[in-house]
Formats: sequence, C-alpha cells, structure tokens
Amino acid sequence: MKKIINWGKRSLYTLLKQDGISVCLYVIIFITLILYNHQKIMKLEILDWTIFFAMVAVAFVQTIAKIIQQALMNHIEDSVKLEENYEKLCKMYPEIEYEDGKISNELITYQNPAGKSLEYINRKRKKDCSEVRFPVIQEAMFRKLNLIIEDSKEQYEMPQLVREHYRELFQAHDTSNIYNQLNVKVKSWKNTEEGFKIYTMRTTYYDSLVTNRVMDFEWEPEQTLRNRYMYGPFVTPLSESVLSNHLGFNGFIISSDNMIPLVRRNKVVSIGKRTYGDSIGASMKAKMALDANQRFTKEGLKNSILGEIKDELKIERKDIIFSIEENVIAAYRDLVEGGKPQLLFVVKSLRTQKEIEDNFVKKKKEKAKELRKSFWDKELRELEDGDTFLWIPVENLKKLVILPDAIVYEGKEYRMMPSASASLVMLIWWLELVKKAMGGKCKQANEND
Repeated sequence: MKKIINWGKRSLYTLLKQDGISVCLYVIIFITLILYNHQKIMKLEILDWTIFFAMVAVAFVQTIAKIIQQALMNHIEDSVKLEENYEKLCKMYPEIEYEDGKISNELITYQNPAGKSLEYINRKRKKDCSEVRFPVIQEAMFRKLNLIIEDSKEQYEMPQLVREHYRELFQAHDTSNIYNQLNVKVKSWKNTEEGFKIYTMRTTYYDSLVTNRVMDFEWEPEQTLRNRYMYGPFVTPLSESVLSNHLGFNGFIISSDNMIPLVRRNKVVSIGKRTYGDSIGASMKAKMALDANQRFTKEGLKNSILGEIKDELKIERKDIIFSIEENVIAAYRDLVEGGKPQLLFVVKSLRTQKEIEDNFVKKKKEKAKELRKSFWDKELRELEDGDTFLWIPVENLKKLVILPDAIVYEGKEYRMMPSASASLVMLIWWLELVKKAMGGKCKQANEND
C-alpha cells in the first residue's frame, strides 16, 4: 500500500510540475457532469461539448508542450552555460613565452598515438587530431605530495554584477538537480620548498552555480562573466579571481584486476550531462572535509575523497588503498569553468571489476527503495553521477585517442568534458613518471647487488 501511495505522490508531483493540473480539473469536471446526468440531477444538453473538449485538448497540448520544452532545454542547457568550442577557449588563453623562458597559460598538450582510432577520428572530424590542446592548465604534478593547508573560515562574497543578475544566472540551471551546501574555496595555491600550499576559505555551491558554472551564459547580448572577468589573454590568478572557485576533484579507481571505470553522467547533473566522466568527479563538501573545529585539514581531504568514492561507486573504505602523499597526483585549473581549481587522485581497490559492479548494482537497488520513501531528497538522488560504466584496462590507456571533448576507444567515440579527458592525459603522464622512478630504483638496486 505504501508503494502505491509513494508512486501516487511522485506521479502527482510530476504532473503538477508540467502544468498538468488543468487536464486533471477538466477530467474531474467531465466525470462529475456524467454522474450528475446519470442521476438526472441536471441535463447535459445545456453544455456545448465541442467547446468543452476543445478546452480539454488545449490543456492537454499545453502539458505535452511543457514536457517537450523541458526535455529540449535539458539537452541544450550545458551549451548555454559553458562554452563548448574548446579550440576557441585555447585561443582565448594562448601560451605566452617570455624572454627568461617562463611560459604563461601553459595548456595541457597531448600527442595521440597513431593507429586506426586516430585515422577514424581524423576522417570523422576532417582534421588532424594528432596533437591536441586542452583548455586546462596543470599547476603541479606530485610524486610524493607534501600538502600544506592554510585554512580560514572567511566566507566568499560574490561581486555586485553577479548579485544584479543572480536570478537569470541561477535559472540557467533550471533542468538540473541542484541543492545548496557549504564548500571549500581555494583563495590561492603554490609550490613552495616545504611542499604544495593551499590557502582555503568557504563558499557555497549556489555561489559556484552563478559564477564558475555559468561563465558563458548571456543575460544580455555579449554580456557574460567570461567577457567581464576572464576575457584573456591572461588567466586570472586564483588570488585575484572574483569567482567562487570551490575546490573539486577528479579521480580514477583501479580495480584489483587493473581495470579503470569511466562513468556516464546522468541528465540532471549540473554540467557534463550525458558525457563520460572519470571514475569520480565531485566538489569538496564541507560536511565531509571539516573537523570538529570547522577547519579544513589533510585528514578532511582524505575523508572527503573516500566518502565520495563510497557515495558514487559504493566502494567501502576498507577496500581502498589511499593516502594523500601517495595518491593525490596533480593540481590543475579548468578554464571552461573560469579556471576552477581541481585536484586529481588515483587509488587502488582491493576488489575486481566484477565485484565492484555487482556491489554497485546491489547498493543501487537498496537506494531505489529508500528513494521511494524520500523522493523529495535531491542530495540522495545525486549521490551517483551515473550508473553506466566504461571499463578500460590500465595497459590500454596509451592506446586511447584523447580529445578535449571525447575519447576514442576500440573504434568508438565517447563524449567527455575537458576536465575529465585532460585528467586521463595527466594519469598517463603520472603512470609514466612512476614507471621511470621504479625503473631507476630497480637499476640502483641491481648495481648495489
């Protein structure tokens, strides 16, 4: 009985959201009139049925139109919020080399392997995709990370321009499943002799929704946050940025049989709808990252990463080998989102691909039961970005053709966003770095013997 009641509530909610109440009222009126006529309380000859059914038809068409409108808006929403011409972004922030050899805006550049996949994408796109650039700047790569966090409880304040257009900017996310939460903002970060230092404070997810995640939304012709705050050719340093810049992270899970899952994102995430993301993609949520004194620490970072792995892939902490020093491998900025700061990690799971998938399916079924009771809970609905996996063997990573907006694997193209695809490039580089380091150790050990 409870299942029927909950189903009824969800159906009614959907109907009300799509303006279907008009059709319901007409149906109720029609049934009432039929009953009255049957009991001879009133005669229906006085009712013009042609006009009545015309009104019903209009209400029905309006409801269907609303449903179609929402579906179409959902498909184009991301392209309205963020620039999808990634070549244009790379040209907007060109690499600038100075006399002393220093380079500004050093974008990630990757040489794709020759082969059938490259030939396929070259033919399809009618251009040479051998060497590609990403609107992503790698700030640091770590082998043994010594992370230093300088945290503050200071709260981010959005610029006046954003306040003036808050309503329009926020409504750009109309078909996404969003909810507010406290996040960690990066004020600045830098490499020092002691280690990689991050200066942090507080922001909210809503603040990021109306800044970083609507960089290219036009509230008036040619009026966008990118045109006002990130117009190029120089990338604004984090310390000078007026954007929310909440700390996010992407990550890769390597199963015990050396397989990496990419996740197809669902249609209600705030960005990257229906694209493939890395194993994990999330923001640094304060509820997981702050300690009892409301401070962001290394332990909080670890807790947040492990918590997201459990939420998104249903892998328990006991089945993960992870440390900040060994597993956080890079820091980078995503220019699509106005230079938003991101950390990249890779972890080893003690479970096989099959064990991970079987457990995920089991936990999803359990969650479905809980959702039927709490269909209003947006956070519960958004625990996973998606539930379709693309598994890639670690040894096949270097065979991938990687582009800013897609990868090509075994002759098939899979859409991605630059932050996700560039993370694959950085993972390949990091694995090569580790391989060389291990090779050097083995060589030294042999010489000592």
